[in-house]
Amino acid sequence: MLTIRPATHEDINTIRELFKQTILAICIEEYTTAHLYAWASSYNAVAMWEMKLKQQHFLIAERDGIAVGFAALSPDGWLDLLYVAPTAQRQGVATALWNSIEALAQSLQLAQIWVDASLLARPFLQQQGFVIHERYAKKVQALTFENTIMVKSCLS
Repeated sequence: MLTIRPATHEDINTIRELFKQTILAICIEEYTTAHLYAWASSYNAVAMWEMKLKQQHFLIAERDGIAVGFAALSPDGWLDLLYVAPTAQRQGVATALWNSIEALAQSLQLAQIWVDASLLARPFLQQQGFVIHERYAKKVQALTFENTIMVKSCLS
């Protein structure tokens, strides 16, 4: 059974590992190896992960007590993170996390949610009602990534 719960400080290493594994395993058709390792390198920035956990609404998805995904929403409506373990892809984990994030956004009375989406995330986010606001080139360690700012209104 899948459960969604608030992440705690004890989850940081698990979250970091899921982040790295997901990027290196499922993004291989969209990005070069150099891009993947540059993107996944923030795995090592432990202080950054601790700050995100403190400053954002951070959720973790577990199946039978094992973490299979996570998501984070900032107080201003930025969907910073939504990652699902390679072994849990296409099993409803992203949808469950998204549903929890959307309910949270409504409880916070946010007017909209926005995301800096990767190539891989775009189709899922479009299915959830996000629209493309802007395409741009994002620089990470001297490499360029094609990213997209997407927005979804929370107002009914």
